[in-house]
Amino acid sequence: MNNKIIIGVVIGLIAGLMLGVFIGVLIVSPSGVLPSKTGAGINNQVQVSGSIKEAQIIEIEFVSIPNGTVSTSAPVTNGGYSALLIGGQSYKVNLYSANSNIEYPPSLYGTFSLYVPLGVPTFTANF
Repeated sequence: MNNKIIIGVVIGLIAGLMLGVFIGVLIVSPSGVLPSKTGAGINNQVQVSGSIKEAQIIEIEFVSIPNGTVSTSAPVTNGGYSALLIGGQSYKVNLYSANSNIEYPPSLYGTFSLYVPLGVPTFTANF
């Protein structure tokens, strides 16, 4: 009788282990069945790009709201820009124009507000 109990327990443990491995592969694998809830991109990153109407703008800067730290900046080339930001956040956008005097940094041309939506891989914002 004891041998039958031991054999039953061993078979149950092996079946449970195989079921656990099968479920683990479904959850952990990159092509797993369960959907990801992290939004688009890694850490909700969104590729923001667009055009700038004013020709003298040479740089765009994104300042995180409410903490006020500069998240990123990008050069404006041929009237366009591209920057990687975090979705679901608001930013203050600073546009800088070229100075006629090379010795000084670019001057602030204008400031805008921008909300980058969550769950999208790309977003277009024209200024």
